[in-house]
Amino acid sequence: MGCTLVSLKKDDEALKALETCLAIRRQKSPSHAYTAFTCHKIGTLLRARGDISNAAVFFRSAVDILKDCESREGSCIRSKFALAVTLEEKGDFDEAETLFEDALAFMKNLGKASDRDQLTEESFEQFVLYCHR
Repeated sequence: MGCTLVSLKKDDEALKALETCLAIRRQKSPSHAYTAFTCHKIGTLLRARGDISNAAVFFRSAVDILKDCESREGSCIRSKFALAVTLEEKGDFDEAETLFEDALAFMKNLGKASDRDQLTEESFEQFVLYCHR
């Protein structure tokens, strides 16, 4: 429901729906990739609103979950990149740079990028199903 509301540009309603969804997911399946995808989506909405500090919290939660999920390295890198962008906006340049380096190394390994300037958040969308973007 939350992702559908996002696509309809109903961000306030989407955020409420995603927060409700996340509460259920954290209770029933706290370490599942879909819980992380919900965190990532909330982070995206919060950053778009200018709530950089809280966006970083949700992107970091997504990373923390995905780093332990089997076969989710690309999804984890996607959330790391989003966290890096957010931390850079917040002024936390050292941590952001480390995360950017991780993302670039991953994409170099796949032959999809040779320098950081080639990377955007859209570069990582291929690692999640369309309904989670």
